[in-house]
Amino acid sequence: MPGPSQATYFATKAFVNSFSQAINEELRSKGVTCTVLAPGYVETEFADVADLGSTGLVARKGATARSVAKSVYDAMRRGQLVVVNEKMLDFMLNWVTPLFPRR
Repeated sequence: MPGPSQATYFATKAFVNSFSQAINEELRSKGVTCTVLAPGYVETEFADVADLGSTGLVARKGATARSVAKSVYDAMRRGQLVVVNEKMLDFMLNWVTPLFPRR
């Protein structure tokens, strides 16, 4: 989805998502799959380094890197194409956001 004030960040995520799905289709006949992870907030040192400690994103806490890695690994083993590791974020991205107007 578009992200005003973070256009390059959101566009890059969209590219990776689209590219990964295309690579999956191109290589599927060779037995190669590609699973793209679209995680919510993951607790790493990034928030401290980027001075994001006081933001709402960090305040609500995030998933551990271990739990995110396990969810995408399990999804990859199942052959899942796109993984969103948070149920509410998955619902918002796939069912609510498409209903919003483009502007």
